[in-house]
Amino acid sequence: MQTLVIDPRFGAAGDMLVAALLSLGADKHTVFSAIQHTASPAVSPVVRCGLEALSVSMNADTAHRTIDELLAKIDAADACPEAKELARKIFARIERAESRVHHTPNPHFHEIGADDAAADVLGACTALLSLSVDSVCVLPAATGFGTHR
Repeated sequence: MQTLVIDPRFGAAGDMLVAALLSLGADKHTVFSAIQHTASPAVSPVVRCGLEALSVSMNADTAHRTIDELLAKIDAADACPEAKELARKIFARIERAESRVHHTPNPHFHEIGADDAAADVLGACTALLSLSVDSVCVLPAATGFGTHR
């Protein structure tokens, strides 16, 4: 049984997660084919703090879209049905959270409504599925701390 452990204690941006999954062996062609409808991805090797890694950038339209427009982009993508369904579930969860936080049934998506966010989510879903892991364990994310005066 293979378990993927994600440790986001220093954050986990979508493009960083896609890069990490590609570094683990996710199929680059499959991932890039899935997201080419929403973004033009570029991957390059980098060295950070003496460690070799991959960097992925999503060159995409920055217009903010509604949830229905985002889901239409996902539906039109050249991705497997499982990746599309997982991406749809992620955006549905984000929509529910935005609705609760902003006390509105139809929240406006800001950065999460841009094409690069759709590419990040669909790319991560596609990459994760291509790794064929049995389970995923995500450790607690850093949420910040401090006071406001």
